[in-house]
Amino acid sequence: AHAAGYDLDEGMVLKLDGAFYYGDACLNRLALLSTRSGAFNRLTAWSFSNPSLARLAYPVLRGGRNLALWLLGRGRLREADVGRPGGAVRQRAGGERQCLK
Repeated sequence: AHAAGYDLDEGMVLKLDGAFYYGDACLNRLALLSTRSGAFNRLTAWSFSNPSLARLAYPVLRGGRNLALWLLGRGRLREADVGRPGGAVRQRAGGERQCLK
């Protein structure tokens, strides 16, 4: 995603069928792909499958993410990238490693 010019500190990216979706477009596309099982999934699919609602909600959700990272004392992804030849690597739950190039 970084090589394609997307800043993961500023928004999320989805690569689907060779196309990149960034920010609110990513949120909208994920909602269109989600299952409708369970109340939470139905609510988020209904909310964010509307591009206008996704566009309005995305900055609020991104602000919540930034606030959570700040409260947890976590740095930006670009800061984690310094000194690592392969890009930033984060540890996921269960010990799985995820490369964030």
